[in-house]
Amino acid sequence: TRDEELRRLDVARRIVMTQYSPPPLIGEVARRVGMSETKLKRAFKSRFGTTLYDMSVEARMRHALELLRCRRMSVGQVAYAVGYSHQTSFTTAFKQHFGFLPRAARQ
Repeated sequence: TRDEELRRLDVARRIVMTQYSPPPLIGEVARRVGMSETKLKRAFKSRFGTTLYDMSVEARMRHALELLRCRRMSVGQVAYAVGYSHQTSFTTAFKQHFGFLPRAARQ
């Protein structure tokens, strides 16, 4: 039913908004909510106006920003906490997302 599909999409959204490390794979999310990958991707974008991947990146970057502002973790620790195995990859993605380097978030 439509209600069941909406519930599954909300669960999928909750997964990508709260699982930072490792970031959830689309196939894993689809299995967990009981939908095919194709149907999940199409319905998710239709319901939320964005892809699972983009929503996941957005959630992970926002979480990283919070962690950096707390100043308790190094940039490397924050990178690992949001699913990056290499600090340089995280720094590149962070700068691309926010327009400034992770260390600037501390100031």
